[in-house]
Amino acid sequence: MITGGSNGIGAHIVRRLLTAGAKVIIVDLSAPEIELPDNAHFYQCDLSSEQAIADLFGLPACQSGIDYLINTARGPRGVEPLAETSDSFEAGLGVSLKAPLLLAQHFIRQAGDPLTAQHRSIVNISSVCAQSVAQESASYHIAKAGIESLTRYLAVFAGAKGIRANAVAPGFIVADVHQQRFMADDNQAYRQKALQAHPVNRIGTEQDVADAVLFLASPAAKFITGQTLTVDGGLNLKDGWHQVANFEVNPNER
Repeated sequence: MITGGSNGIGAHIVRRLLTAGAKVIIVDLSAPEIELPDNAHFYQCDLSSEQAIADLFGLPACQSGIDYLINTARGPRGVEPLAETSDSFEAGLGVSLKAPLLLAQHFIRQAGDPLTAQHRSIVNISSVCAQSVAQESASYHIAKAGIESLTRYLAVFAGAKGIRANAVAPGFIVADVHQQRFMADDNQAYRQKALQAHPVNRIGTEQDVADAVLFLASPAAKFITGQTLTVDGGLNLKDGWHQVANFEVNPNER
């Protein structure tokens, strides 16, 4: 089950899992833009509703057993820094933090016998904003810090049932919908700065995040739980002074 799987990072995770041979349940407010194969099902769900989440696990496709729960859904976008309202705050935490907890609780109850649940796992999408500050809302930052704490909590209490829980924290990711603009000729100066800021000298993609999720969900990570895997090309290894020292305000004066 993948929440927020109709677009963005969630859609890439769906495609990656389908390529690996998984059967996928996509949970989102809007339907995927692509035609789904026979081994993928879409269910519309308002993740801010506790009842809607409970109803999900009564659906036929869910009753047959879910092996992996992947939470990628997030709250509303477009909330400017220091412009949070009570409604946007509750909406942000409701979808990005409360919903993953409720989904995990249903998932764990459904798992049954620990001996048969050994291959099951939860992967939550966090962000480097859990540890640093960016141009996002307060609710987004708080939710991502909370999702990492929730991941550790679930690792302890779901571990007794044979279920692992981990998180992936993406860094500077250029989404597919922004690739053309990012690679445009008139964006060369900014693109060069972004590349130089990353030790790996390239920009992250949604596919990079999907690959990390597949690894943590798979038996290849069977002895890993309670961890957050940062997928940022090493960007956060550089401190602020390093960034300032290498920023050319006027290269002609050097």
